[in-house]
Amino acid sequence: MQETIIFCITGTSILSINSNQETKISANQWLRVQDASSINWNNTNKTLVEVIFLQYKGNLLKEMKGLFQTLYKENNNDTYGGAYYTPLESREYILQILKCKLESELRRHFIDNKVGDILFNLLVNLNGHNPIQDYNQEDYEKIQQVERLLSEDLLQQRTLQSLADEIGMGLTKFKQLFKAIYHHTPADYQRKLRLAKATEYLLSGYSVKESAYKSGWRPPVFIEAFKEVYNTTPGKFKKERRSG
Repeated sequence: MQETIIFCITGTSILSINSNQETKISANQWLRVQDASSINWNNTNKTLVEVIFLQYKGNLLKEMKGLFQTLYKENNNDTYGGAYYTPLESREYILQILKCKLESELRRHFIDNKVGDILFNLLVNLNGHNPIQDYNQEDYEKIQQVERLLSEDLLQQRTLQSLADEIGMGLTKFKQLFKAIYHHTPADYQRKLRLAKATEYLLSGYSVKESAYKSGWRPPVFIEAFKEVYNTTPGKFKKERRSG
């Protein structure tokens, strides 16, 4: 089974679904449909209409239905209630996808993760309640287990899916729950840990390259990440601290 989200970026159009149901969609609105091939577009204003299609299926759809059971049961039709306003956070995710410069496998993983984030954000906004806020003690302990894995072995490169599998939790729920508890995505959290550890190595006398490798960074990536946080290079930082 597959579903599609249609995001309207600019303009206004009338969508005819299965030739018997019309729905209006305008800029900064979104619409969820089951069968995108059954849509006919009627641009009555003769103006430019830009839309983005996001399709998802399989495990992602199963997870979302598990988290938002009531919402899915109440809207068991082709359009799920018509067009809705697109939250700002979802629009930012869309822009990140459009601006993504990654290639091949990295690009696929990046987009897959963003699609999950977009869908979760839309459904939270539509539902009026975040189901992740209702996590139990068992879920909390599982997320703590992941935090320990990330903290204790900074050199290990783990995918989000492998972390979710490690604790027996769906990927979408894992990402959202980790962020709810630690206020960072798993990737950002480990990135902060690695940066802190690399800074410790720098201050202990290790070179920039040694500090990077010992904390799980490639040196060029470490230098860029360091500059983002400290507004200076690791080399200059080390020199200033030593002279100070």
